[in-house]
Amino acid sequence: MKLKTIEDFRVSEKPSGMDWVYIDELRQEAIKHIKSNKIAIEIKGTLTHDQETSVVIKSAQTDWIKHFFGITEEDLEVEDKEHFCKCGANPTTP
Repeated sequence: MKLKTIEDFRVSEKPSGMDWVYIDELRQEAIKHIKSNKIAIEIKGTLTHDQETSVVIKSAQTDWIKHFFGITEEDLEVEDKEHFCKCGANPTTP
């Protein structure tokens, strides 16, 4: 059985109703979540068992989010560059 991705839910016409979430906006939020997890995963030093477990969970979440939304490393880099252009922030600092 093939697992669905966000593209499998895309519709040709925008449905009516307040519950609709635009896929592109949802994808942008997923990219933010991946970056948040990336910062948490890059912990340096000795980790406790709980911290190791947290890193493993965040890594698995990130992998699933990337698969479901079809997000590549290139997408993450493009997002950094767009953020830099819009606000003048340095894309290399969190």
